[in-house]
Amino acid sequence: MGEKNQAAPVTSHRNGKSVSIECLGGTKMDHDIASALTVAKAWQACSQSSMHPTTNTSHSDIGPQELKTALVLILEHLEINLYQPLGYDLPVILRNQERLAAEQSW
Repeated sequence: MGEKNQAAPVTSHRNGKSVSIECLGGTKMDHDIASALTVAKAWQACSQSSMHPTTNTSHSDIGPQELKTALVLILEHLEINLYQPLGYDLPVILRNQERLAAEQSW
């Protein structure tokens, strides 16, 4: 994240191995909108907690509701800015993936 309470614009990693939504034909989320800050906070909290425990640290803390909100925003963005323009239906794809996973777990 950039300045406090503002999402920073996303930039590709200098190693040249970054894959962005733009590489797939979609568009990035506008970092100046409020929902981008919600997603940025969730990304930061998840990134930090996946590297080491964050209890009793100054790291961002998000709860289940904030994580749910961020995930819904991400899925909506993907649906509108990637899947629909390419002629795909994200909910149908997700249901099919769930069905395939259930079939393979037996």
